[in-house]
Amino acid sequence: MTEPGESRPAHRALRVTASILGLLALPLPILLAVAALWLSASPLGWALTLAMGMLVGGAISAPWRVERRRGVMRFGAGLLALSVAIHALLAAFGPVRLIRITEGAPHVVDVLGYLVDEGDLVIPASVVVGASGELPAREVEGLTRTLSDSYGELRWSAPATSTPTPLTVLDPPTAASFDALLIRADEPDTSRVGVLFLHGYGGNFTVQCWQLGESGRAVNATVLCPSVGFDGLWGKPEGERIVRRSIQWLREQGAEVIVVAGLSQGAIGLSKLARRLQRDVDGFILIAGVPGGAQPTARPTLVMQGREDALVNVGAARRYARAARRGTYVELKGNHFAFLAEREKAREAISAWLGTVVNARPRGGSAPTP
Repeated sequence: MTEPGESRPAHRALRVTASILGLLALPLPILLAVAALWLSASPLGWALTLAMGMLVGGAISAPWRVERRRGVMRFGAGLLALSVAIHALLAAFGPVRLIRITEGAPHVVDVLGYLVDEGDLVIPASVVVGASGELPAREVEGLTRTLSDSYGELRWSAPATSTPTPLTVLDPPTAASFDALLIRADEPDTSRVGVLFLHGYGGNFTVQCWQLGESGRAVNATVLCPSVGFDGLWGKPEGERIVRRSIQWLREQGAEVIVVAGLSQGAIGLSKLARRLQRDVDGFILIAGVPGGAQPTARPTLVMQGREDALVNVGAARRYARAARRGTYVELKGNHFAFLAEREKAREAISAWLGTVVNARPRGGSAPTP
Protein backbone atom coordinates (compact mmCIF):
# COMPACT_ATOMS: atom_id res chain seq x y z
CA MET A 1 0.00 0.00 0.00
CA THR A 2 1.40 3.42 -1.02
CA GLU A 3 1.88 5.94 1.79
CA PRO A 4 0.82 9.55 1.14
CA GLY A 5 4.39 10.75 1.69
CA GLU A 6 5.71 8.57 -1.14
CA SER A 7 4.13 10.85 -3.77
CA ARG A 8 5.75 14.05 -2.46
CA PRO A 9 9.05 13.69 -4.36
CA ALA A 10 7.11 13.28 -7.62
CA HIS A 11 4.96 16.31 -6.84
CA ARG A 12 8.08 18.28 -5.97
CA ALA A 13 9.67 17.35 -9.30
CA LEU A 14 6.54 18.44 -11.21
CA ARG A 15 6.54 21.80 -9.42
CA VAL A 16 10.20 22.39 -10.13
CA THR A 17 9.59 21.52 -13.79
CA ALA A 18 6.65 23.94 -13.90
CA SER A 19 8.83 26.64 -12.36
CA ILE A 20 11.56 26.13 -14.97
CA LEU A 21 9.00 26.29 -17.79
CA GLY A 22 7.56 29.43 -16.22
CA LEU A 23 10.97 31.08 -16.15
CA LEU A 24 11.51 30.17 -19.80
CA ALA A 25 8.11 31.67 -20.66
CA LEU A 26 8.66 34.82 -18.57
CA PRO A 27 9.69 36.99 -21.57
CA LEU A 28 6.31 36.36 -23.20
CA PRO A 29 4.07 38.33 -20.78
CA ILE A 30 6.74 41.04 -20.57
CA LEU A 31 6.80 41.39 -24.36
CA LEU A 32 2.99 41.32 -24.45
CA ALA A 33 2.81 44.11 -21.87
CA VAL A 34 5.29 46.27 -23.80
CA ALA A 35 3.41 45.61 -27.05
CA ALA A 36 0.07 46.37 -25.39
CA LEU A 37 1.39 49.75 -24.25
CA TRP A 38 3.12 50.63 -27.50
CA LEU A 39 0.49 49.31 -29.93
CA SER A 40 -2.73 50.36 -28.19
CA ALA A 41 -4.04 46.93 -27.26
CA SER A 42 -7.75 46.27 -26.92
CA PRO A 43 -9.43 45.51 -23.58
CA LEU A 44 -9.29 41.85 -24.61
CA GLY A 45 -5.57 42.20 -25.38
CA TRP A 46 -4.89 43.68 -21.95
CA ALA A 47 -6.94 40.96 -20.25
CA LEU A 48 -5.03 38.25 -22.10
CA THR A 49 -1.72 39.89 -21.17
CA LEU A 50 -2.71 39.99 -17.49
CA ALA A 51 -3.94 36.40 -17.60
CA MET A 52 -0.70 35.26 -19.22
CA GLY A 53 1.28 37.05 -16.52
CA MET A 54 -0.71 35.28 -13.81
CA LEU A 55 -0.25 31.87 -15.41
CA VAL A 56 3.50 32.36 -15.81
CA GLY A 57 3.83 33.83 -12.32
CA GLY A 58 1.90 30.93 -10.86
CA ALA A 59 4.12 28.43 -12.66
CA ILE A 60 7.33 30.11 -11.45
CA SER A 61 6.16 30.14 -7.83
CA ALA A 62 4.95 26.52 -7.90
CA PRO A 63 7.77 24.99 -5.74
CA TRP A 64 7.08 27.46 -2.91
CA ARG A 65 3.30 27.34 -2.87
CA VAL A 66 1.43 25.51 -0.15
CA GLU A 67 -0.55 22.46 -1.29
CA ARG A 68 -3.95 23.33 -2.78
CA ARG A 69 -3.14 27.07 -2.94
CA ARG A 70 -3.14 27.61 -6.67
CA GLY A 71 -5.27 30.74 -6.73
CA VAL A 72 -3.03 32.79 -9.01
CA MET A 73 -3.00 30.27 -11.86
CA ARG A 74 -6.68 29.48 -11.46
CA PHE A 75 -7.57 33.16 -11.48
CA GLY A 76 -5.42 33.67 -14.57
CA ALA A 77 -7.09 30.80 -16.40
CA GLY A 78 -10.51 32.05 -15.33
CA LEU A 79 -9.71 35.59 -16.46
CA LEU A 80 -8.57 34.24 -19.83
CA ALA A 81 -11.78 32.28 -20.39
CA LEU A 82 -14.05 35.06 -19.08
CA SER A 83 -12.41 37.75 -21.22
CA VAL A 84 -12.77 35.74 -24.41
CA ALA A 85 -16.39 34.88 -23.56
CA ILE A 86 -17.34 38.52 -22.86
CA HIS A 87 -15.63 39.67 -26.06
CA ALA A 88 -17.45 37.03 -28.11
CA LEU A 89 -20.81 37.96 -26.55
CA LEU A 90 -20.35 41.69 -27.16
CA ALA A 91 -19.16 41.06 -30.71
CA ALA A 92 -22.12 38.82 -31.48
CA PHE A 93 -24.53 41.64 -30.62
CA GLY A 94 -22.39 44.57 -31.77
CA PRO A 95 -22.99 46.97 -34.67
CA VAL A 96 -20.67 45.07 -37.02
CA ARG A 97 -21.88 41.48 -37.37
CA LEU A 98 -20.04 38.54 -38.89
CA ILE A 99 -22.48 36.53 -41.01
CA ARG A 100 -22.25 33.74 -43.55
CA ILE A 101 -24.12 33.86 -46.82
CA THR A 102 -24.42 30.24 -47.70
CA GLU A 103 -26.49 27.58 -49.37
CA GLY A 104 -25.78 25.18 -46.51
CA ALA A 105 -25.20 25.25 -42.77
CA PRO A 106 -22.86 27.80 -41.09
CA HIS A 107 -19.28 26.60 -40.71
CA VAL A 108 -17.92 25.69 -37.28
CA VAL A 109 -14.76 27.70 -37.95
CA ASP A 110 -16.84 30.92 -38.00
CA VAL A 111 -16.67 31.03 -34.20
CA LEU A 112 -12.99 32.02 -34.45
CA GLY A 113 -14.08 35.40 -35.77
CA TYR A 114 -15.58 36.20 -32.36
CA LEU A 115 -12.64 35.12 -30.20
CA VAL A 116 -10.00 37.69 -31.17
CA ASP A 117 -9.73 41.44 -31.50
CA GLU A 118 -8.74 42.31 -35.04
CA GLY A 119 -6.60 45.27 -34.02
CA ASP A 120 -4.48 43.07 -31.76
CA LEU A 121 -3.57 41.08 -34.87
CA VAL A 122 -3.33 43.82 -37.50
CA ILE A 123 -1.40 46.51 -35.61
CA PRO A 124 1.55 44.24 -34.68
CA ALA A 125 1.46 42.81 -38.21
CA SER A 126 1.91 46.33 -39.60
CA VAL A 127 5.15 46.63 -37.62
CA VAL A 128 6.40 43.36 -39.11
CA VAL A 129 5.39 44.37 -42.64
CA GLY A 130 7.09 47.74 -42.22
CA ALA A 131 10.31 46.12 -41.03
CA SER A 132 10.25 43.54 -43.84
CA GLY A 133 10.72 46.12 -46.58
CA GLU A 134 7.73 44.82 -48.57
CA LEU A 135 6.21 48.30 -48.79
CA PRO A 136 7.84 51.53 -50.00
CA ALA A 137 9.18 53.69 -47.17
CA ARG A 138 6.56 56.43 -47.65
CA GLU A 139 3.77 53.86 -47.33
CA VAL A 140 5.20 52.48 -44.07
CA GLU A 141 5.61 55.91 -42.51
CA GLY A 142 2.78 56.51 -40.07
CA LEU A 143 1.01 53.22 -40.88
CA THR A 144 1.10 51.80 -37.35
CA ARG A 145 -0.15 55.09 -35.87
CA THR A 146 -2.93 55.27 -38.48
CA LEU A 147 -4.07 51.76 -37.61
CA SER A 148 -3.82 52.38 -33.86
CA ASP A 149 -5.94 55.54 -34.15
CA SER A 150 -8.47 53.84 -36.46
CA TYR A 151 -8.92 50.83 -34.19
CA GLY A 152 -9.09 53.11 -31.17
CA GLU A 153 -11.98 54.98 -32.76
CA LEU A 154 -13.66 51.71 -33.72
CA ARG A 155 -13.32 50.38 -30.15
CA TRP A 156 -14.79 53.59 -28.79
CA SER A 157 -17.79 53.08 -31.08
CA ALA A 158 -18.01 49.32 -30.47
CA PRO A 159 -15.92 47.85 -27.59
CA ALA A 160 -15.87 44.42 -29.21
CA THR A 161 -16.31 43.43 -32.84
CA SER A 162 -16.04 40.21 -34.79
CA THR A 163 -13.54 39.79 -37.62
CA PRO A 164 -13.36 37.54 -40.69
CA THR A 165 -9.55 37.84 -40.79
CA PRO A 166 -8.71 34.30 -39.51
CA LEU A 167 -11.42 32.76 -41.70
CA THR A 168 -9.83 34.04 -44.90
CA VAL A 169 -7.01 31.51 -44.59
CA LEU A 170 -8.78 28.71 -42.71
CA ASP A 171 -11.98 28.66 -44.77
CA PRO A 172 -11.50 30.17 -48.26
CA PRO A 173 -14.73 31.79 -49.51
CA THR A 174 -16.71 30.52 -52.49
CA ALA A 175 -19.87 31.86 -54.10
CA ALA A 176 -21.80 29.03 -52.45
CA SER A 177 -20.52 29.91 -48.97
CA PHE A 178 -18.70 33.06 -47.91
CA ASP A 179 -18.42 35.08 -44.75
CA ALA A 180 -19.28 38.77 -44.71
CA LEU A 181 -19.46 41.69 -42.33
CA LEU A 182 -22.86 43.31 -41.98
CA ILE A 183 -23.68 46.77 -40.66
CA ARG A 184 -27.41 47.23 -40.39
CA ALA A 185 -28.99 50.59 -41.17
CA ASP A 186 -29.75 52.78 -38.16
CA GLU A 187 -33.44 52.57 -39.11
CA PRO A 188 -33.78 49.18 -40.84
CA ASP A 189 -37.53 49.46 -41.47
CA THR A 190 -37.10 52.55 -43.65
CA SER A 191 -33.75 51.73 -45.25
CA ARG A 192 -33.73 51.43 -49.03
CA VAL A 193 -29.97 51.79 -49.64
CA GLY A 194 -27.41 49.00 -49.80
CA VAL A 195 -23.66 49.54 -50.02
CA LEU A 196 -21.43 46.65 -51.04
CA PHE A 197 -17.75 46.94 -50.07
CA LEU A 198 -15.01 44.88 -51.76
CA HIS A 199 -11.90 44.54 -49.61
CA GLY A 200 -8.32 44.69 -50.80
CA TYR A 201 -5.22 42.53 -50.54
CA GLY A 202 -4.71 40.86 -47.17
CA GLY A 203 -8.32 39.92 -46.50
CA ASN A 204 -11.52 41.42 -45.15
CA PHE A 205 -10.91 43.84 -42.27
CA THR A 206 -13.60 45.05 -39.90
CA VAL A 207 -12.03 48.50 -39.46
CA GLN A 208 -12.32 49.27 -43.19
CA CYS A 209 -15.91 48.03 -43.39
CA TRP A 210 -16.80 50.09 -40.32
CA GLN A 211 -15.18 53.18 -41.86
CA LEU A 212 -17.40 52.87 -44.93
CA GLY A 213 -20.37 52.08 -42.70
CA GLU A 214 -19.92 55.42 -40.93
CA SER A 215 -20.37 57.12 -44.30
CA GLY A 216 -23.41 54.98 -45.08
CA ARG A 217 -25.20 56.24 -41.99
CA ALA A 218 -25.85 59.54 -43.80
CA VAL A 219 -28.27 57.75 -46.13
CA ASN A 220 -29.47 55.08 -43.65
CA ALA A 221 -27.66 52.38 -45.62
CA THR A 222 -27.16 48.70 -44.95
CA VAL A 223 -23.49 47.92 -45.59
CA LEU A 224 -22.31 44.45 -46.60
CA CYS A 225 -18.60 43.59 -46.79
CA PRO A 226 -18.10 40.07 -48.21
CA SER A 227 -14.84 38.12 -48.31
CA VAL A 228 -13.20 36.78 -51.45
CA GLY A 229 -9.84 35.60 -50.09
CA PHE A 230 -6.45 36.86 -49.00
CA ASP A 231 -5.45 38.17 -52.45
CA GLY A 232 -8.65 40.16 -52.99
CA LEU A 233 -9.11 38.96 -56.59
CA TRP A 234 -12.61 40.26 -57.27
CA GLY A 235 -12.02 40.40 -61.02
CA LYS A 236 -11.79 36.60 -61.24
CA PRO A 237 -14.94 34.53 -62.03
CA GLU A 238 -15.41 33.38 -58.42
CA GLY A 239 -15.04 36.95 -57.21
CA GLU A 240 -17.69 38.15 -59.64
CA ARG A 241 -20.05 35.39 -58.50
CA ILE A 242 -19.61 36.50 -54.87
CA VAL A 243 -20.33 40.11 -55.89
CA ARG A 244 -23.50 39.15 -57.75
CA ARG A 245 -24.68 36.94 -54.88
CA SER A 246 -24.05 39.84 -52.48
CA ILE A 247 -26.08 42.23 -54.65
CA GLN A 248 -28.88 39.68 -54.70
CA TRP A 249 -28.69 39.39 -50.90
CA LEU A 250 -28.99 43.16 -50.50
CA ARG A 251 -32.01 43.14 -52.82
CA GLU A 252 -33.57 40.44 -50.65
CA GLN A 253 -33.15 42.74 -47.65
CA GLY A 254 -35.17 45.44 -49.44
CA ALA A 255 -32.42 47.58 -50.97
CA GLU A 256 -33.66 49.66 -53.93
CA VAL A 257 -30.48 51.72 -54.36
CA ILE A 258 -27.21 49.78 -54.46
CA VAL A 259 -23.71 51.20 -54.65
CA VAL A 260 -20.61 49.02 -54.98
CA ALA A 261 -17.35 50.25 -53.47
CA GLY A 262 -13.86 48.80 -53.67
CA LEU A 263 -10.64 49.54 -51.82
CA SER A 264 -7.17 49.00 -53.27
CA GLN A 265 -7.20 45.54 -54.87
CA GLY A 266 -10.97 45.60 -54.42
CA ALA A 267 -11.17 48.79 -56.47
CA ILE A 268 -8.96 47.31 -59.18
CA GLY A 269 -11.22 44.27 -59.39
CA LEU A 270 -14.33 46.46 -59.37
CA SER A 271 -13.01 48.56 -62.25
CA LYS A 272 -12.87 45.34 -64.30
CA LEU A 273 -16.39 44.30 -63.30
CA ALA A 274 -18.10 47.68 -63.41
CA ARG A 275 -19.25 47.61 -67.03
CA ARG A 276 -20.85 44.19 -66.50
CA LEU A 277 -22.49 45.28 -63.23
CA GLN A 278 -23.76 48.73 -64.23
CA ARG A 279 -27.28 47.58 -65.13
CA ASP A 280 -27.67 46.05 -61.66
CA VAL A 281 -26.44 48.91 -59.47
CA ASP A 282 -26.72 52.68 -59.09
CA GLY A 283 -23.11 53.75 -58.70
CA PHE A 284 -19.50 52.87 -57.93
CA ILE A 285 -16.83 54.03 -55.49
CA LEU A 286 -13.19 53.32 -56.33
CA ILE A 287 -10.75 53.98 -53.48
CA ALA A 288 -6.97 53.81 -54.02
CA GLY A 289 -7.09 51.38 -56.91
CA VAL A 290 -7.74 52.44 -60.51
CA PRO A 291 -5.53 50.63 -63.04
CA GLY A 292 -4.34 52.27 -66.23
CA GLY A 293 -6.64 51.58 -69.16
CA ALA A 294 -9.73 50.91 -67.04
CA GLN A 295 -12.98 51.91 -68.81
CA PRO A 296 -15.51 53.92 -66.77
CA THR A 297 -19.25 53.33 -66.87
CA ALA A 298 -22.18 55.69 -67.31
CA ARG A 299 -23.15 55.26 -63.66
CA PRO A 300 -22.22 57.89 -61.06
CA THR A 301 -18.68 57.09 -59.94
CA LEU A 302 -16.66 58.46 -57.04
CA VAL A 303 -12.89 58.07 -57.32
CA MET A 304 -10.98 58.64 -54.08
CA GLN A 305 -7.22 58.69 -54.09
CA GLY A 306 -4.29 59.51 -51.80
CA ARG A 307 -2.06 62.16 -53.35
CA GLU A 308 1.22 60.46 -52.35
CA ASP A 309 0.14 56.88 -53.09
CA ALA A 310 3.20 54.86 -54.12
CA LEU A 311 1.34 51.60 -54.81
CA VAL A 312 -1.07 52.67 -57.56
CA ASN A 313 -1.04 55.15 -60.43
CA VAL A 314 -2.51 58.41 -59.14
CA GLY A 315 -2.67 59.79 -62.68
CA ALA A 316 -4.79 56.84 -63.80
CA ALA A 317 -7.32 57.63 -61.06
CA ARG A 318 -7.57 61.25 -62.17
CA ARG A 319 -7.99 60.30 -65.83
CA TYR A 320 -10.65 57.70 -64.98
CA ALA A 321 -12.70 60.26 -63.04
CA ARG A 322 -12.44 62.80 -65.87
CA ALA A 323 -13.47 60.22 -68.46
CA ALA A 324 -16.49 59.03 -66.47
CA ARG A 325 -19.74 60.62 -67.65
CA ARG A 326 -20.78 61.27 -64.05
CA GLY A 327 -17.41 61.06 -62.32
CA THR A 328 -16.37 62.76 -59.08
CA TYR A 329 -12.75 62.91 -58.00
CA VAL A 330 -11.64 63.39 -54.39
CA GLU A 331 -7.96 63.56 -53.58
CA LEU A 332 -6.85 63.08 -49.99
CA LYS A 333 -3.62 64.11 -48.39
CA GLY A 334 -1.64 60.95 -47.73
CA ASN A 335 -0.51 57.67 -49.24
CA HIS A 336 -2.21 54.36 -50.09
CA PHE A 337 -3.79 54.25 -46.62
CA ALA A 338 -5.34 57.73 -46.78
CA PHE A 339 -8.85 56.18 -46.52
CA LEU A 340 -8.05 55.50 -42.85
CA ALA A 341 -5.42 58.19 -42.23
CA GLU A 342 -7.85 60.91 -43.41
CA ARG A 343 -10.92 59.23 -41.95
CA GLU A 344 -13.07 62.29 -41.37
CA LYS A 345 -12.48 63.81 -44.82
CA ALA A 346 -13.08 60.45 -46.50
CA ARG A 347 -16.36 59.96 -44.63
CA GLU A 348 -17.61 63.44 -45.43
CA ALA A 349 -16.85 63.05 -49.14
CA ILE A 350 -18.45 59.61 -49.40
CA SER A 351 -21.50 60.65 -47.36
CA ALA A 352 -22.10 63.69 -49.57
CA TRP A 353 -21.69 61.66 -52.76
CA LEU A 354 -24.02 58.90 -51.52
CA GLY A 355 -26.60 61.57 -50.76
CA THR A 356 -26.60 62.80 -54.36
CA VAL A 357 -26.95 59.25 -55.72
CA VAL A 358 -29.82 58.38 -53.39
CA ASN A 359 -31.65 61.68 -53.95
CA ALA A 360 -31.50 61.11 -57.71
CA ARG A 361 -33.44 57.88 -57.29
CA PRO A 362 -37.08 58.43 -56.18
CA ARG A 363 -38.46 55.90 -53.75
CA GLY A 364 -39.86 52.96 -55.65
CA GLY A 365 -38.38 54.19 -58.94
CA SER A 366 -35.99 52.25 -61.15
CA ALA A 367 -32.39 53.21 -61.77
CA PRO A 368 -31.79 55.34 -64.87
CA THR A 369 -30.66 53.29 -67.85
CA PRO A 370 -26.89 53.68 -68.28
